[in-house]
Amino acid sequence: MRRSIPAFVLGAFLLAACSGSSEEEGGSSGTTGADGSSGSSGSSGSSGSSGNEPTQCTSPPCNEGDACTGDAMCKSSHCDQGRCVSAACVDKVKNGTETDVDCGGSCAPCGTNKTCAAASDCLDKVCGADHKCAAPTSSDNVKNGNETDVDCGSGTAGGVDTKAKLCVDGKACVAGTDCDSGSCVNKVCAAPTCTDNVKNADETDTDCGGSCPTKCLPTKACKVAADCKEGVCDDATKKCLDPKPNDGVKNGNETDVDCGSSTAGGTDTKAGKCKSTKSCLADVDCLSGGCNYNKVCAAARSCVNQHGGSTCGTGDATSPTNANEDCCLSAETAAYTENGYSSTRVVRLDKYQVTTGRVRKFLDAVNGNVQGWVVANRANIMAPEQLPVALDKYLPTGWTQPDSTDQCNPNNNGNVPCNYGALSHVSGYRYNDGPGGPNGYACNMNAGAYGARTFYLTDAERTQLIVKETQHLVPPDRLAEKAMNCGTYYIYAAFCAWDGGRLETLDDYFAAYGNNGGNTGRPYPWGSDVATRAIGFSVFGGNVLSPPTGFTPAPSSYSTYNAYFQSDPQKTLALQRLRRANLSWNYAGITIYDLIAPIEGRATVPITAESNVDAANDQSVAVAPPGRYPDGAGRFGHRDLLGNVMEVMAVNGAITASTNHPWGRNGSYETAHFDATTMRGGNFDGGFVPLTKYGRAGFRCARPSDPEAENKLTAGVP
Repeated sequence: MRRSIPAFVLGAFLLAACSGSSEEEGGSSGTTGADGSSGSSGSSGSSGSSGNEPTQCTSPPCNEGDACTGDAMCKSSHCDQGRCVSAACVDKVKNGTETDVDCGGSCAPCGTNKTCAAASDCLDKVCGADHKCAAPTSSDNVKNGNETDVDCGSGTAGGVDTKAKLCVDGKACVAGTDCDSGSCVNKVCAAPTCTDNVKNADETDTDCGGSCPTKCLPTKACKVAADCKEGVCDDATKKCLDPKPNDGVKNGNETDVDCGSSTAGGTDTKAGKCKSTKSCLADVDCLSGGCNYNKVCAAARSCVNQHGGSTCGTGDATSPTNANEDCCLSAETAAYTENGYSSTRVVRLDKYQVTTGRVRKFLDAVNGNVQGWVVANRANIMAPEQLPVALDKYLPTGWTQPDSTDQCNPNNNGNVPCNYGALSHVSGYRYNDGPGGPNGYACNMNAGAYGARTFYLTDAERTQLIVKETQHLVPPDRLAEKAMNCGTYYIYAAFCAWDGGRLETLDDYFAAYGNNGGNTGRPYPWGSDVATRAIGFSVFGGNVLSPPTGFTPAPSSYSTYNAYFQSDPQKTLALQRLRRANLSWNYAGITIYDLIAPIEGRATVPITAESNVDAANDQSVAVAPPGRYPDGAGRFGHRDLLGNVMEVMAVNGAITASTNHPWGRNGSYETAHFDATTMRGGNFDGGFVPLTKYGRAGFRCARPSDPEAENKLTAGVP
């Protein structure tokens, strides 16, 4: 459709046409099109202009209206304002379809204030009501001036600056500065991303901070600590800071807040080692020298494995409701007086008896060479007097080693060469007859031997034993959780030294217990009331409770199936006493066989991993993991001060190979080692020589007063 031309424009056009020359007179060879534009019969390889935008021409010479950069590109030899025009568009006369002199119509668009008939006549595409081309603005709904899209952007070179706003996503752009997002991709404003090399959205610096997963490096801008890779944003400068060992943040190569140093790739903050319960990646991160299986610093280096390292305390390890904890935790005694007994001894003592899993960790770390480790570290251990040079020959130099020239009399039937290999120290190998003579030892694992040894030997290790033994029936993981027994003083003292402490003394034990074996002080670790004394099962694997002698009702009435225990107060009293200590087979009776169930009025739920074990072939089922009797804890939280296994002690002062070492009054798990009247363990104050082993004797360690003191001793043999 032909557009309407204002009368004043049409008159000027007709006047110019009448005065022009004809084709024969050398006028334009083109013809006037139906829309009043000048036509051309030549082919340029491109189409004519459309609207107000010149068509790109790829094969000069180009037609009128095509884009150009110089006269030579145009068939008309005239390039005006970036497009090819006819000669009439540069003759300084308003003629043809022009709306003003040499502009508008089919000529180049007109500048501001020039006459126009339509927006296409104007360079900035706005023809006002007064038929004048208007200057571009940022609100005229037209892409003009230096805008990159309608009323937005400002990156077009040469155009009038409309001071337009930034363009939203999806609008045309020349550079990121045209876009609200700051990102111009393929000449289109793009939504902000965290990888567009632009600081946009809620980023605090380029592609970091805010909601971006990448945190900002030191010196980059931030608003809060969470914006920074190292977690520290300076409040004054709002810049991310370098990590420091005292900034209260886990950063750099730290494994926890301001401690640890083994994180790969992080800036070295030179932080110190971590306390127990802090996160770690390796043993070197921890003051204790032990990073456990769960990547947490253990209280001591021996408690890094799960079984026997973090399975001490209340409840079976398989129970989802247990309250198990680090087996290396310790508690400090304090001075006190009670019932005529006074203790002024302040000592930090392990809460729990040492597990076999912990001893295994030690022996594996030194590869059985206990002697080599002691010699290398003796000058720095807590109690070197417990491991004097004169006794080095009794310490193992490997898992196995040649027999010594020393003579041992293990079965009271003649001397044989002593063997001091590590396997001999922790297996059923016997150095002497104490305690109990040839039949009282309870460490050899063979059918019908009632061996109670808890230290698990692999099948390969068993083949290297001097005295052959059968394999345990109790699974290895459960054995690792149990209290250690059947070891020598030398292994126990060396273990405590390696773990950063020393072997406990009888004075340490009494301070925690509250009684020195006399008639004053606490009869029981948990208190002085005789009504709270412990009871246990009188027959291993049976269901008969064993009361103190002289108590009523008579022992025969103490069957767990007797109506006497089905109602209070007898029921409550019985349950309370059974939960005090692993005395008289309580662990096997209560936990393994669940013989306490009838008293509690519920169905029996035995632990199948051990309840099917014949105690005659593996009596380790009777030894409890340390700490299973919280009701029997001492004044300061130490457990199993009564029951489970007796504790082998160190003596004060110098020792020799013939020095007798006392054993604690724990009484062990069986009936033979406590007083049936008082239900207290008996003291082995006279003690036994260092090579004595027993299935009812274990140990615990004492510690430095600072539970977080660094263990600087080597873990292995240098």
